[in-house]
Amino acid sequence: MNTDTPSENALNQYSHFSFESPPGHALISKIVQCYVPCVPHDYVLEGVGKVLDGSDLVAITPTGSGKTGYMAFTALRELSASPESYLHLKDIIKKFPKHPLMLAICPTDYLEYQMEENFARISLNILVINNDTLQAARLNKHPELWQQAQDNLSLSIILISPEQLKSKSYEAALMNDRFYERIYAMTVDIFWSGVWGLIELK
Repeated sequence: MNTDTPSENALNQYSHFSFESPPGHALISKIVQCYVPCVPHDYVLEGVGKVLDGSDLVAITPTGSGKTGYMAFTALRELSASPESYLHLKDIIKKFPKHPLMLAICPTDYLEYQMEENFARISLNILVINNDTLQAARLNKHPELWQQAQDNLSLSIILISPEQLKSKSYEAALMNDRFYERIYAMTVDIFWSGVWGLIELK
């Protein structure tokens, strides 16, 4: 995909390019706008920049206010899939996995299905793994979902219920070097309403 990215001269104003820099934010914003009909907020660009630069990120925002995770992955996928369009970033892009994968831990099955629908709209290939989807796959004699997760290189994001983190299938998947090396990020979506309520009661 050809995007109107910042010029190489503009990027070279910085001795070491960073996605957290103003040119980095401009690049992220232009890529994201090719996939979603919105202009990312500044705080979203800051969070995405940190993720793409390899930093850990804890963000507290209202529900539905940012979508930082999928915007970060949208930018990552574009950079990894079309490196020829970003030759000035070749030394950075080569550090990304060839088939990048994000694991997203969701607090409820409902949220997983909601996110699956949203991600599908921007052509991200998603796999939902929870007790219900595992049982459905067995009943319909489909391949085991964790095996699909390891074999399907077109997958972009795996939406996982918390209980799966204790399963032997999840542990076995992480022991697969090819699968493990694809994981670029893990996100954990947490609802804090109960915590804030307890704090206010004190």
